[in-house]
Amino acid sequence: MKNNIALILDDNMLSASRIKAALERLKYSPLWIQSIEQLPDHEQTESVTLAVLNYNISNTEILRATRELRKMFPLMPILGFVSHGQIPSMREAAEEAGCSQLVANSVISRNLPQLIERISASKLNEDVL
Repeated sequence: MKNNIALILDDNMLSASRIKAALERLKYSPLWIQSIEQLPDHEQTESVTLAVLNYNISNTEILRATRELRKMFPLMPILGFVSHGQIPSMREAAEEAGCSQLVANSVISRNLPQLIERISASKLNEDVL
């Protein structure tokens, strides 16, 4: 069976540890990084099948990370999360950078398994079409 690696870009240890635990329950091998400088190169991460990004960190850094990941993995689902109040102002920039779905912090903490299932199924359907 293919080893599914999920990249977590989050500078908050508490939220990253919760996401990591949820991903492990879903049979992913989480790879946690705290900044864009820690992004591994494509050869090191060819098994990355999902990215979960904290959009609460610096706007320019997270958007740059999203663009880099989208360039490296054109079909990979990228799930972003941000504080509820920032969603309206951040959604368009996140989508333009390549984020597949942007949700509120509370949604990611309550519904991560369902979000991953939905976003992965949606990417599979796009691949087939």
